[in-house]
Amino acid sequence: MRQLHALYAIVLLMLVGCAQAGLQPAQNFEQSLAYGYASVTSARLSAANAVKAGTIKKEDAQEVLALTDQARTLLDGARAIRVSDLKTAQAKLALATQVLTQLSAYLNARGVK
Repeated sequence: MRQLHALYAIVLLMLVGCAQAGLQPAQNFEQSLAYGYASVTSARLSAANAVKAGTIKKEDAQEVLALTDQARTLLDGARAIRVSDLKTAQAKLALATQVLTQLSAYLNARGVK
């Protein structure tokens, strides 16, 4: 039950953050999933560009890529079971979103846009 409350808190924080940034928040599971996949692509491109620009080290970019691989695996798993087990799919989506949010914060802290 605690995990479910934590999941709801995370989703609520994400929605508030999107609203404050002027972004349209995801309205359903499918939109959240699509946003997750777009975030994976964005983090990968940002890491690659940051290495080329000398903003981060190659080793840091490799760690970012490994984490985006894990997030992508979670997103793929969520997509695969969304019909048969929505609750678990939502948990996988929330975990992937957390990973991607932390990656974004990590890259932003290093001046990566």
